[in-house]
Amino acid sequence: MHRGSFTVTGLGIALIVVAAASVMAGVTFATRATAETTSRTLTTPPSAAALEKVSGPIVVPGLDSAQVARGKVVYEENCAKCHGAQLEGQPNWRYPSLTTFKYPAPPHTDAGHTWQHADTELLDYIMNGAGGLSSEMVGFRGVLSGPDMAAALAFIKSNWTQGTREYQYRITLIHHIWGNTGH
Repeated sequence: MHRGSFTVTGLGIALIVVAAASVMAGVTFATRATAETTSRTLTTPPSAAALEKVSGPIVVPGLDSAQVARGKVVYEENCAKCHGAQLEGQPNWRYPSLTTFKYPAPPHTDAGHTWQHADTELLDYIMNGAGGLSSEMVGFRGVLSGPDMAAALAFIKSNWTQGTREYQYRITLIHHIWGNTGH
């Protein structure tokens, strides 16, 4: 045995080949998965035809006027200070603050992105907040009842166009049926 020298045996060569093949397979998989993910857009309804095969024709349920009226009150008392009295959001909501590095409150109109989330996600944000590293949204667990949270969401939806409501309803169904995030 010589110190400082390195010999490669047949087994060593085999291990190097297997390791290289594993790395290449991983790179190929990651490249394909990334390409598939980046080819999707946020504004194209995902798998609408496939969803209709599973669920039948999509009919967006109407909103309960009493729930929407209650939601308007809940929204005005709890949400409007950040998301705006007209659901317009805060200025420059698309860009993080240069001091806090957190995003301002987005609008809840068609101009925002609330409609790009399933109902379960939106109710989770209302209940638990969407804070953390990117947002200052606080949760209302223990402040609002479950029916009041649902009413606030109904009020927000009542301000969307029919096309936006249909799109968001499809995301909610997809989230429910396939367990996707809605994006």
